[in-house]
Amino acid sequence: MRSTIQFMLILGAVTAVSTAAISASCPDIPADSLKLVKGNPVRAAQRAAKSAHPQLLAISGFAVVTPGVPELAGCPFPKDMVKIIAGTSDSVCGEQGVRFNTQAYQFAEHYNQALLKASPSLKAQLACVKPS
Repeated sequence: MRSTIQFMLILGAVTAVSTAAISASCPDIPADSLKLVKGNPVRAAQRAAKSAHPQLLAISGFAVVTPGVPELAGCPFPKDMVKIIAGTSDSVCGEQGVRFNTQAYQFAEHYNQALLKASPSLKAQLACVKPS
């Protein structure tokens, strides 16, 4: 019993030290991005739809992903059509990184769907001819 308690204490200490080390080496998530993903995606999309050049939101990773827009999966698209949410990555670091990337994906999905409803001209640009 005593050795089990000692093992648990050592394991807890190692976990705390390694978590602190990982957190210290994690890049900071931009404050603007944190604020964005905590906002209302539908309102943000409605504001964007009124702008001269509305852009879909994208997540950065091995490939750029536009959540909520299956029409763009595997399609080349103009870079000015999307805005990548800064701080997103397929290489997340720590719990905060996992939480942020999940929030960013969900925000972008709802935002993109609302933007396409509010901006028919943007939706018309999504035609994709996939390479054969």
